[in-house]
Amino acid sequence: TKDPASNVWSLSYSLSMEGQYQWRIRATNSSNTPTTTAFQSFWVSRTPAGYVAQARSDIADLIVANPQLAPKFVRLGFHDCVGKCDGCVDMTNGDNNGLDIPINALTPIVQKYANQATTLSRADIW
Repeated sequence: TKDPASNVWSLSYSLSMEGQYQWRIRATNSSNTPTTTAFQSFWVSRTPAGYVAQARSDIADLIVANPQLAPKFVRLGFHDCVGKCDGCVDMTNGDNNGLDIPINALTPIVQKYANQATTLSRADIW
């Protein structure tokens, strides 16, 4: 399948074990032909560590699509961990101005992975 927003072709093969193999090819030209300039093949486990790996891969895709997010994610992680790493940032504090950008970028990933099934929290993803 092809994700038109990220221009990534994905193929998944589920196995009887708990997990699946996934392959991704990032297309870099304007046609619908994949170009193997960025190719990933990885095992996806349905365990907390596997979900962390999946979330990390999704975050890496965001950074590839918009490299300016990388330092914003680092800053978000720092500001989240001032006091304690709890997935909460006081947006009324002037020191946190601009953190809405990485928070909004990560919201779909948080919605996808921060739940009881994965045992991950927003703080884990930030």
